[in-house]
Amino acid sequence: MLDTAIIGMGRWGQTLVDSVQGRNDTGIRFVAGCTGRPERAADWAARQGIRILPDFNAVLADPAVKAVAIASPHGMHAEQVIAAARAGKHVFVEKPFTMTKASAEAAVAACRAAGVVMALGHNRRFLPAVAEMKAMLADGRLGTLLHVEGQFSGPGAAAYKPGMWRANRAESPLGGMGGMGIHMVDMFINRTPPETPRPEAVRLIH
Repeated sequence: MLDTAIIGMGRWGQTLVDSVQGRNDTGIRFVAGCTGRPERAADWAARQGIRILPDFNAVLADPAVKAVAIASPHGMHAEQVIAAARAGKHVFVEKPFTMTKASAEAAVAACRAAGVVMALGHNRRFLPAVAEMKAMLADGRLGTLLHVEGQFSGPGAAAYKPGMWRANRAESPLGGMGGMGIHMVDMFINRTPPETPRPEAVRLIH
């Protein structure tokens, strides 16, 4: 069982924990964590058996924590991934990975240097329908790939209020692309293996 800390206990951080906690077949157990507003998560954390630690440094210093799942604001990801790697913790980080190419490369390099596993939360690529489309491309049932188009619509941003970090332009400089459109881009990449001819056109609608 991999004892893990959740970094960020907002809506999505709680969703990550709720999806696996108490299920022995998952191989993961959340035991600790930190969040920007601990008072808001105190009751939930108590129900889940999670110790709320003072800050991220306290999480990294905890010998009981073997991995971290990062669900913090986007702008914090790179620094947190690098710090976790240097502390010898395995890392799961929500998308978007980091905010710049340079910081992404630095985060990957830190994980490689430390020999820790890093996973990125592009969960849509694991959906059964997506896996089947990938298999159909790989075995030739779809023929030659000429055009890729993705559409992703939803009302989630309608709930964003002033003061929320997700509504902050610095945290979401590409608007809907950072939250949802990025899933389409990841599926374009994932469903098109290296041996597949590159499509002549790619279209993204969000």
